[in-house]
Amino acid sequence: MKLAVLLVLAACGASGGGDDYPLGGGGGVGPIIMGGGGGGDAGVSDAGDGGVPQIRGRVCLLTDLRKAGDLTACATSGALGLVVTFGSANTLTTSPDGSFSIDARMESNLVWRASSGTTDRIVSSVFPTGNGATIPAVTLTTYTELLSTNSSVLKDQQGSIFLLVKTGATRTPKVTATTTALTDNEVRYDGLDPLVWNTSSTGANGMIWIPGVELAVTPPTLARISLLLNGVPTNQIVDAPVENQAITFMVKNLQ
Repeated sequence: MKLAVLLVLAACGASGGGDDYPLGGGGGVGPIIMGGGGGGDAGVSDAGDGGVPQIRGRVCLLTDLRKAGDLTACATSGALGLVVTFGSANTLTTSPDGSFSIDARMESNLVWRASSGTTDRIVSSVFPTGNGATIPAVTLTTYTELLSTNSSVLKDQQGSIFLLVKTGATRTPKVTATTTALTDNEVRYDGLDPLVWNTSSTGANGMIWIPGVELAVTPPTLARISLLLNGVPTNQIVDAPVENQAITFMVKNLQ
């Protein structure tokens, strides 16, 4: 029997329901080898018209960035026609809820990206593989309001980072972060209000926000983030890629 073998990063299995995106352990995720023909792993369908297996995913448009990673917080409208790229593959979202199907890739250092194309509907999203195929995103209007409310500045040649910290399946409060990133803004954390973020530690949503990170003179820019829990170093680090005028969404599991 002819066996179609597909090499897909674990990031491609994120179309299922539930509270949060399927998570990697925060580090590298090895390949999944799957046979074709009889259905696929979650988020991966059989070959499309061009004979290339497809990955099913979604751009999750958020109105509250504290909820990044929560599938129940994704808007059901407003995300039609967004541009999605995965390595050398690209496509458009085909539903108002941001759903899409894209060619699977076997390239190294794959990163999900979502953007508005030639318009300014959303802030461009960068979502490294290993955390599913549901890409968090936010409108330019919402992010501009968030920056203004927190007296944070975002200039040209700068990007931002949102980091979800979990312990197992639970979002982790009382986490603080230090970073090598160059920024004139304070590191901020989720609080009780979707627009007012504090400077003390993560709240119930386990979210860290680092706005206005300066890009390196020579790309790529990697911002190293070290995490503390209740003021005690966890020896856990995150290296977040930063791109101009984009938001990088990361996930770190302390378990």
